[in-house]
Amino acid sequence: HRSLFFFFNDPATPEIYTLSLHDALPILVAQCQWLLIGIGGMVLVSVIDYRIWQKCWVPILGITFILLAAVRVPGIGTKVNGAYRWLRYGGYNMQPSELAKLGLVIALAALLTRQSRSGKLPFLTGFLPAAGLIALACGLIAVEPDFGTAAPIEIGRASWRERG
Repeated sequence: HRSLFFFFNDPATPEIYTLSLHDALPILVAQCQWLLIGIGGMVLVSVIDYRIWQKCWVPILGITFILLAAVRVPGIGTKVNGAYRWLRYGGYNMQPSELAKLGLVIALAALLTRQSRSGKLPFLTGFLPAAGLIALACGLIAVEPDFGTAAPIEIGRASWRERG
């Protein structure tokens, strides 16, 4: 009798499941499909010139903020385990807070690169807008609530400010 062991690392309910190979095959196939999609996305993103990402940060972050707000709209956002964190489209689920991490990295890289050419980040035109974008993202993520995503973003911002 062959079986696969899965450990679900959910702090609320850590459990170990044993599935037969027959039961686990659909899960394995789904994970392999997402792996291939992820690798394809990684290759696609890596061949795009970084200057395009630098120019597109405003629409990327704008779409991210719209999606973060959309999870709270009845009929659009989906409640799972008491929290509105998911958007469903067809058979697919999306958690906009994950997109927010990427959107913030792109936006902050573009904004701070442009502002810090002299080597020193101006407070009013560099730090303040960047901190505002982070605060807005954290606020939208915290109302889902998704503190597991909001807290590291905010801690990163706070430590960045401390380093000057």
